Order: sequence, then structure tokens, then C-alpha cells
Amino acid sequence: MKGAPQPIMDKVWRHCEHTGVRGRTVTLKVKFSDFHQITRSRTLPGNVESRSGLDQASIDLLRQLFPLERVCAFQACPFPP
Repeated sequence: MKGAPQPIMDKVWRHCEHTGVRGRTVTLKVKFSDFHQITRSRTLPGNVESRSGLDQASIDLLRQLFPLERVCAFQACPFPP
């Protein structure tokens, strides 16, 4: 689970380092194979000042989604196990 978001977090942290931008809110967007999307975010008490802080906040958000449980708008929801 930790390996998949690493390239994205690398890119985000490089941008933060290059521009000097910091923020308090980490947002995760998950796209399913049927094109359904969900987002989860967490606002921290202070700015994310380190790569390890970004990693921890991101992995915590991702961990909340497993095991995957989807709520469908329709009664029959074809969601592969």
C-alpha cells in the first residue's frame, strides 16, 4: 500500500521544496476502475514541514479506506472483491 502513492508524493514534495509552499491540508483522491472517484482530506494543526509529515498524513488517509468499502447509489453495485 505504501509503494503506490510514493511517486505522487515525491512530485508534490519536490514542488513544495522548489516553490517554498507549505500547507496544512492533505487531500487524497481515489479513482476506481469504474471511474467513480472519492476524496478524503485531513487538516493538520500546523503546516506540513517535512516529507515524512506528508508521507504520514497521506498514508493515514489511505489506510482509512482499507478494506475498501464502497457505498453505491444503486441497489446492485457491481464492485469486484
